[in-house]
Amino acid sequence: MVSRTQRLSVSWIRSSVVIRFATVLYPVDILGLWRRLPEVGFIVPRTPEEGETVEPKDLPSKGGEIRLAFNPDAKTLGVVGVDPRKVAQNYEELMSFWRDQFDPGPGSSAEYVEVNASGWVQGQASTGHAATAADKIAHWWNKQASSGLAEMTSVLRKYVPQAEAPLVQHGLRLVTPGGHPNSPEWGEFAINQFNPSANRYHVQIIWRAADEHAVISVARTLDELIPALLARIEST
Repeated sequence: MVSRTQRLSVSWIRSSVVIRFATVLYPVDILGLWRRLPEVGFIVPRTPEEGETVEPKDLPSKGGEIRLAFNPDAKTLGVVGVDPRKVAQNYEELMSFWRDQFDPGPGSSAEYVEVNASGWVQGQASTGHAATAADKIAHWWNKQASSGLAEMTSVLRKYVPQAEAPLVQHGLRLVTPGGHPNSPEWGEFAINQFNPSANRYHVQIIWRAADEHAVISVARTLDELIPALLARIEST
């Protein structure tokens, strides 16, 4: 028998893994790295001139999906693609090559490494009242926090008499405690309806930490983690 989690799968839209360096100056010889990227499988359309603004079409790419991502002003370097597993693998290959071949030294430590991935998941057909992804999320929230929603609805009606129906939760956002979105240590899992009428979820994941290996581990588990989270909502 196929489990509900196995039936749910993520269709990824975009994923990235980047490092933000803790150095004052950008520690990457980007032109030198650019010229040698073919050694790790990248196709380089051309090498830009010093100080030239690079157009997206001129960015080195690999396999038609992976692209180099760099921003000297933000002091970041990494890769962008679709599947977070492939992105994580290519990020590791890029950073290993850079560290081995360019000897950046101990001063090029990370302020943080971040995986940022988005995709969509088709919900299961429902015979009940919760037909759309938004309905299912609201139904799950109502079971978890019905008293809190009722209290908020009561307050709302005092100031907005037109709000006759009880409040419901729209979407789900889970974050790591004690931080904020601009901190170097941050985790966020957002689940919403993909569009206004579909039984389809949109998922957005950000995981940021100074521990590079921990971030890569998260990127590699997203294909299992996201269906596991959505299975709880689907089974409500």
